[in-house]
Amino acid sequence: MSIALNRYLAAKDKKSVRYCFVEEGARLNKVGANGWSGLVKHFRHLDYQTVLAGRPMLSVFKKTTKLGKVDWEELKRQTIGSFTDWWAEHFCEQSAVTYSMNVNTHDQ
Repeated sequence: MSIALNRYLAAKDKKSVRYCFVEEGARLNKVGANGWSGLVKHFRHLDYQTVLAGRPMLSVFKKTTKLGKVDWEELKRQTIGSFTDWWAEHFCEQSAVTYSMNVNTHDQ
């Protein structure tokens, strides 16, 4: 699977095809919450599939047995924190420039 994902990510023209992960509960049990950062990195990718106002889609089949509510809350925390950082990196500086330009134009 990683060969296909790497080729997809390296492609210049993805023809508006998005991707998301379909994970097996047993695999998530094995990796545990230590694997969240890898998932979150993909959630930030512009071609990662989102639903419900930009939330990243993750499908899990076969219920996890070793991950509890605290672990899933940690994934949520990391995901929200990651998007806050991403938003700041991509839009805050640009917004400040736009605001500054608008203020300067109105002052004249």
